[in-house]
Amino acid sequence: MKKLLLFVMVLAICMPAMCGVSRVQLGWQESPYGPFQTGSGGEFSFRVLSGWDPLYLYDSKATVLDPSNNVYFQTFCLETDEKVSGNTQYDATISWYAELGGKETDSGDPLSKGVAYLYHEFQKGTLTGYIYDKTNLTGRKSTAGALQEAIWNLEGEGSYTVASWIQNDLLMEFGLSGETWNTVAFQDRIRSDNYVNGVRAYDVAVMNVWGVDGVGNVYQQDMVVCIPAPGALVLSALGTSLVGWIRRRHV
Repeated sequence: MKKLLLFVMVLAICMPAMCGVSRVQLGWQESPYGPFQTGSGGEFSFRVLSGWDPLYLYDSKATVLDPSNNVYFQTFCLETDEKVSGNTQYDATISWYAELGGKETDSGDPLSKGVAYLYHEFQKGTLTGYIYDKTNLTGRKSTAGALQEAIWNLEGEGSYTVASWIQNDLLMEFGLSGETWNTVAFQDRIRSDNYVNGVRAYDVAVMNVWGVDGVGNVYQQDMVVCIPAPGALVLSALGTSLVGWIRRRHV
């Protein structure tokens, strides 16, 4: 039993590397990046073709259907100088950070707590001010563009505008009495790492997207993605392990 508990603890800490997405599809022929994509950012529509699939973690407001009724989850990119091509298949892994760091000089740019929170609320369909109405294409694209710029701002990708409705939401979540958007302490909190010393503030990680050029893997982009809550992962692992343990006891 001690070995079982140790296994569960290790699994909870190492989860992103263990449930890496192996093959994903971005968009489809009629909508190469997804129906709500705008400018050079999200929303992007992704579908998992093989490997671990996070789709069950998404509210229907944060998913879309292609003409063949395949379900895609919606996401946003983290880097401004990395690109993806529409209606294309990619290899992907899951980690706690942007793989090449984008505008950073070293590898490994951790996901910020502010971005993790915003995406956590987006995927639940509860992000205040976001237009989820799929029939209101103009409104949805407008808020998608605003959320993408806020993500780039919080990830240090440039001086992108953070819309007032997003600022207010972040202040409600992270702010203290009397703080404003420009308060240094507040900015430090929302830009701090989402994952520190085995603990994550929100159940969000990074999907590192890779393309194959015939010679080797070429890095493409980093996307935010939902991951299971630690408790859910532990219960799943515990259930699977207990079944195996019980079977061995009765052999």
